[in-house]
Amino acid sequence: MDYFKRIIEFFTAGEFSDAGKRAFFRWLADEEHSVEKDRVLREMWDNSGSATDAGARESWRAFVRKAGLKERVPRLRRLRVWQTAAAVLLLISISAIYTVYREKSGGSYAGLLEQYSAVAVTERLVLPDGSEVHLNSGSLLIYPEKFTGRSRSVYLSGEANFKVKGDKKRPFVVKSNDFQVTVLGTEFDLLAYPGDSLVRVTLLSGSVEATYNNLEMCTVLSPDQQLVYNKISKSSYINNPDIEDVTAWQRGEIIFKGTTLGEIITVLKRKYPCQFVYHEEQFGNDKYTFRFREDAPLEEVMEIITQVAGYISYNIAGDTCFIEQRTR
Repeated sequence: MDYFKRIIEFFTAGEFSDAGKRAFFRWLADEEHSVEKDRVLREMWDNSGSATDAGARESWRAFVRKAGLKERVPRLRRLRVWQTAAAVLLLISISAIYTVYREKSGGSYAGLLEQYSAVAVTERLVLPDGSEVHLNSGSLLIYPEKFTGRSRSVYLSGEANFKVKGDKKRPFVVKSNDFQVTVLGTEFDLLAYPGDSLVRVTLLSGSVEATYNNLEMCTVLSPDQQLVYNKISKSSYINNPDIEDVTAWQRGEIIFKGTTLGEIITVLKRKYPCQFVYHEEQFGNDKYTFRFREDAPLEEVMEIITQVAGYISYNIAGDTCFIEQRTR
């Protein structure tokens, strides 16, 4: 642990060339010893919140500056929600930063911007090329201040709808770890939350090429088709979903089809600014189908879910939702 901490602190304190920065981010983004490196970054973030440790705060800020990120502070009702997620988001950012450095090696480096959509909030933004993005809650988009290369590459963690500005000379590429989507001009929905085993891309119009499994597999989609990729099994399949269901989140609706309780709670964590306390092993493998209206309060959602499931109960106290097995 001390070894990895010394390397990161050495980078934070020193000045390096672009080649040196690329080497550092290549090391940081590498999967080897990822747990140890993640712990160091989380510790740095935790210490940066100390009211008395000015050195820790400056060390964190220096690291972020060296990373080349220019943070766009999200409009949040609760700062605590952002603070809880910030360290995780930075870890996600590292892969994107290294990708940009690697792609721009030998050329000019454009600064990166990040847009985070907090829990219970969706965000809209227009990219430098005029493409429109609608971010679902709990999602992070990293993109350059200006598209200067032969492609327009962005990095997504979470879910977003993209309406891509046509440019035949420069394809638009959305990257998300072991998955990327390449288009010229189209509209599609990409779901790629880091904690989920499934990545899903749904084409609404135009044409997209999805590349995955270490970029060794490739699938071209037609309108109304959806590719589902399992990051664990490395398997994939194509289906034809109800497009209204896929885009329900953009209208504020919540739709579950054939979904387990564990998967349902995972989605609710992103939709409501609330901490959920439960033991996942208490949920069975039964699958449920629900449709909740736009902006349905959490109390209404949990009341319906617990009534249908029959064997769990809930209690909301402040900003915490406790879920327990119902006593028989």
